[in-house]
Amino acid sequence: MKNRYPLLQRLGLLLVLVIFTLAAVTSCDNKKKDVDKLAAQLQEMKDELNKAKEKASADEIARLEKIIAEQEEKNKAAATTDKPAATTDKPAATTDKPAAATTDKPAAATTDKPAAATTDKPAAATTDKPATADAGAAATPAATPASEFKMTGTTITKFVGTSKSVVIPSTVTSIGSDAFAENKIITAVTIPTSVTSIGSGAFSSTGITTVTIPKGVTSIGASAFAECKSLASATISESVTSVGRAAFWSDALLSVTFQGAIPAGGFNNDSSYPPFQGDLRAKYLEGGAGTYTRASGSKEWAKK
Repeated sequence: MKNRYPLLQRLGLLLVLVIFTLAAVTSCDNKKKDVDKLAAQLQEMKDELNKAKEKASADEIARLEKIIAEQEEKNKAAATTDKPAATTDKPAATTDKPAAATTDKPAAATTDKPAAATTDKPAAATTDKPATADAGAAATPAATPASEFKMTGTTITKFVGTSKSVVIPSTVTSIGSDAFAENKIITAVTIPTSVTSIGSGAFSSTGITTVTIPKGVTSIGASAFAECKSLASATISESVTSVGRAAFWSDALLSVTFQGAIPAGGFNNDSSYPPFQGDLRAKYLEGGAGTYTRASGSKEWAKK
């Protein structure tokens, strides 16, 4: 028993010395290696103390454990003493950020944009628009010169010109009987909406290939377009209410479009020479407005 107390005392004193040394060293940032070394020694002393417990009294062991616990608490307190200082300057890191972020942005964003956006746009938008005014004029063919017609008032009585494509002036209200008859030079005719009547035989035996009877015309005389050997198609507007005997009598006519309803009494009902070859009159009175066609040489018409 006499030998174990001095051993414990020496171990205890050495342990206390190590603990105090460790506490002193931890306050220095540049002594990390020494701290690690002393910590290792402290652990060795704890291991020796555990071995010595087998030979020491309970009171001696309790006293030494108390000393070790107190020193460890002091070491922990010393280790955290300077921690707040580590965050001392953090706010300063953001000191100038707001100013840097907003320094010149507003001025740069609005410097010259308004002027650039409106510089030349008005002029560019209106540069060539007036040029489109000529489109309508180009679509409307020029009227055939008045010198090519013999007139009685506003009625054409005779075509005396040499034009192949005739555009009747808008001052004309009627086309007289046989006004263009037998003129093989003519291949096309444009009738204005000012015309209200087309006389008997007006375009018979001419070279026209197609004809449109415009809105405004109410009557088409007998044989008006008869024996036109090249007349393949005709369009008759809804304003027409009277179609004379053999008005469109032609072997070449294979397509007729009715844009409106011609009353039954408006069609000449001559069984020998109806307005159209074949059964077109009967088919139209049954089927109404629309396009009717037939095969070449056939007398049977069918609505499309």
